[in-house]
Amino acid sequence: EALAFRHLGATSGVAIGSIGNVLVSHWRGALTPAVLELLSEARQDLLGRVGAPIASLCIIDAAWQVPHFDERQGIFEALGFLKQGCAGFSLFGAHANLQLCEQIMRGLGFLLQLRYPLAASRDLHESAGWLLAQGGVQLDAGAGVEQLVEAARMIERA
Repeated sequence: EALAFRHLGATSGVAIGSIGNVLVSHWRGALTPAVLELLSEARQDLLGRVGAPIASLCIIDAAWQVPHFDERQGIFEALGFLKQGCAGFSLFGAHANLQLCEQIMRGLGFLLQLRYPLAASRDLHESAGWLLAQGGVQLDAGAGVEQLVEAARMIERA
């Protein structure tokens, strides 16, 4: 049951869920304190259920607002799981925001002196498949790319 899909919450800026040890999020608005708080709570919930490492599959929406410098500071705390062990961080989007988010994540990783697998794709199946290929992703027996994609689509609609 710890590996089953769970909807962990939503705000106007983000929707978050999990499947296995994968934190699935849909970034669709401003990076507000409420968004960062929800992300932190979801991360703690997932770590409490499955332990480290965890992985992340992020959908970057065209409406996502690129965070200002001061907002990026909050990302440091919200992405604390990267320090505890990250099996992989996969970004999906079909627009220019995908590249912007990828550069922010690479920059934050550099500043935090963290090394974790990171990839960005315009194809959700490719993004989910890449994440699974990194190893360390825990899903229910028999689950794979399709289950990750289905979880991402449910979070996208939340």
